[in-house]
Amino acid sequence: MMLFNEQELRTLAAFMDTLIPPDEYPGGWDDAGNYLLNQIASNLKDEMPIYKEAVKVLKIVSNAEYQMDYYELNEQQRYRIIKELENGTIASPISGSPPAWITHAVRHTAEGYYANPENGGNPETLSWKMIGFEVTA
Repeated sequence: MMLFNEQELRTLAAFMDTLIPPDEYPGGWDDAGNYLLNQIASNLKDEMPIYKEAVKVLKIVSNAEYQMDYYELNEQQRYRIIKELENGTIASPISGSPPAWITHAVRHTAEGYYANPENGGNPETLSWKMIGFEVTA
């Protein structure tokens, strides 16, 4: 079963990479994307509409502001949209509270990014290495 179409996945990936930008370590999508998708398919099924709305809002707002899809924007443009939706400078084109889905996405991205690899996130413990956390047997 496909949870998101290709455009939605690209938007979600860009959003997660805006929250945790890739540098010498993986970004939010590379380190937490599979975790999030697996969680939405199982434990977080009830939150699927929240993520569907989030990608729809990001698409509408980015097209209104920049005439481009969210995933086509540069990091500063994507960040600006998130911040302005969060603080209400840009009104959400869909009813509901944008900070609610932003809060969910931030929490779930962080959970996957810093998760125990045994729980499906943080492959190869790269985020742990980034913060200096060493696993001892």
